[in-house]
Amino acid sequence: MAIKDRQAILIMAHNNIHELRQLVEYFHEGCDIYIHIDKKYKLSAGSLNVLLSMKGVRAVVQKYKTNWGSYNILRAELYLLSISYKEQRASYYHLLSAQDYPLCPLWYFLDYFRSCNQNFIDCKLANFWHIHERILQFHPHGLLDVKKIKKCVLDSFINLQRKLGLFRSTRNLPRYITIGSQWFSITDDCVHRILTPTPQDKRLLRRLKYTFAPEEIYINTIVTSNIRKDLICNDNLRFIRWKYENGNCPANLDLHHLKYCLFKRKLFARKFDSRYSSELRQVINDGLLQIPLFNLEKGSNKYLYEMYFCCDLSILKSIKYIFDALRLNTILYVGCGSCLLLDRLIALKIPTLGVDTRIHSWNFAKSYNLTDYFQKVDSYEELEALECFDLILLINDKVNGNICKNSKAIDCLCRLAGRGFFVVEEQNSQIKPDDLSPLSDQLISNGFIVDDEVSNLLGCQNPAIKYLYFKKDIA
Repeated sequence: MAIKDRQAILIMAHNNIHELRQLVEYFHEGCDIYIHIDKKYKLSAGSLNVLLSMKGVRAVVQKYKTNWGSYNILRAELYLLSISYKEQRASYYHLLSAQDYPLCPLWYFLDYFRSCNQNFIDCKLANFWHIHERILQFHPHGLLDVKKIKKCVLDSFINLQRKLGLFRSTRNLPRYITIGSQWFSITDDCVHRILTPTPQDKRLLRRLKYTFAPEEIYINTIVTSNIRKDLICNDNLRFIRWKYENGNCPANLDLHHLKYCLFKRKLFARKFDSRYSSELRQVINDGLLQIPLFNLEKGSNKYLYEMYFCCDLSILKSIKYIFDALRLNTILYVGCGSCLLLDRLIALKIPTLGVDTRIHSWNFAKSYNLTDYFQKVDSYEELEALECFDLILLINDKVNGNICKNSKAIDCLCRLAGRGFFVVEEQNSQIKPDDLSPLSDQLISNGFIVDDEVSNLLGCQNPAIKYLYFKKDIA
């Protein structure tokens, strides 16, 4: 039996072939790509050949006219699942839109699913409103491109059925219907279950014809009805901003949405539209997708990558506590990584200057409009030219700079620390916790001591995080 070590990428596309190619280029290793393009789109032979020649692409089809909200979208999804599953090469199947874009390097994506067995799909129990709005009337989305029809005309057609008492039967509906976003990342076993429907599943599939957005009902219902609950994660790992912005709901993302993409800790984001998303896509390409593997022991890279983009609100709360309790005025945040926490500190009106040696951090600071609160340095010894700060902040130092190993940098920071140091280190079983004794010894030799009362108080709030507050020894 062949080893299933690939990732099957199923892409639903409508018209923008250039955006589709950019997405396909990302999955250049370890992935098999299957693409369905709306049959209404006139795909040239040249464009088809270009797509088929791209690394990893195994199929490009135009089987259905996929009008928005129509039954054919569900049929196209099931078709992509069937042709990809038939090849028996993949352990995971990921349904994406051509308007999606990754938020992490490919090595992280592959590592994330290599030892995983969860099914990542949005699912919530449908209520009466969902049934009423989507299933009880005949919806013409499969017959017409309703986006070309005024909304009032479509609403009038649906309301007329209700006034005339025309309600479709609920006889072939299961007792519990699950609804959610159509995009998913699911296991090989889950796909097998979807593609081997029971008689009740077949009745549900037929009944969903001429309903609204059945692609957000059928697969979600099959998964939650037949897969063990402990193997379902109610999160599809996609960032979608459900607000009307940039001419669409969900929003067409632009550069201002970068911080939300990162803070939500998702693997993909949507929607990307070239009219609004070019700058955001460029920052992602230059920053997130280019961050290399950390040169550390095997198994820790995934964790360290996550820590680089960490914005733990409990840490933020602790910083705010210390800032207020000790009546501090300024903070120097050394090794601020992706600048997410720096952005939050500024939002809380805590005077903070972030510094980092990496160009990625500078790019993120520019994206968040934090250039007035960030300084890019070639080495931390350069900070000696700065004025003193009340507090020096070090968070997840193993990821954000390894300053603990730089004795010259620590000596420099000690001269800048007016009141003390706040050292925060998250613990994780995948890697050994940082040995902070060299840092402690150096701080003590520079006239600082551990404030056990403050450190223990903060440690009680979250045992998974190690807090050390060093204050100046004025004895």
